[in-house]
Amino acid sequence: MGELNEKTVMPIGLVVGCVVAFVGGAVWINSSLNEIKYSIASIQLQLSDRWTGNDMKLWVARLKFENPTLKIPPTNGE
Repeated sequence: MGELNEKTVMPIGLVVGCVVAFVGGAVWINSSLNEIKYSIASIQLQLSDRWTGNDMKLWVARLKFENPTLKIPPTNGE
């Protein structure tokens, strides 16, 4: 079996440097992915279809205006 000495043992500084580099890279990738996740969530929120009470009232008024012969019962908002 081989012998461990100064020539065969990897310097501890190189090992620590590699570990720090890998951990730093993982943290950077994680923060980048979280930023992308929150950006997508923000875009989805902005694009979501919101059907508010005011939208409903406007739709009823438009329906009545564009269809004068159609009998539309009164709504709670009127």
